[in-house]
Amino acid sequence: VRLVEKRMSLVVELPMRNALSYMLGPMKAYPALNKAMEGRKDRVLQSCELYDMGAKKILYILQLEPAR
Repeated sequence: VRLVEKRMSLVVELPMRNALSYMLGPMKAYPALNKAMEGRKDRVLQSCELYDMGAKKILYILQLEPAR
């Protein structure tokens, strides 16, 4: 278990409908995150994927460090 600091983040949330969600989700999420980063000077610290089985959703997260 790892505690993640509260930081500025970009998040894409997609539904988890079936096994294809694990393959097709990243194909949708990461281009959207890259597009959101265009023109920003913030630095990406880390990316992660959270699988919320109870809520049947996948969160794709880019944690950012604000530009100075």
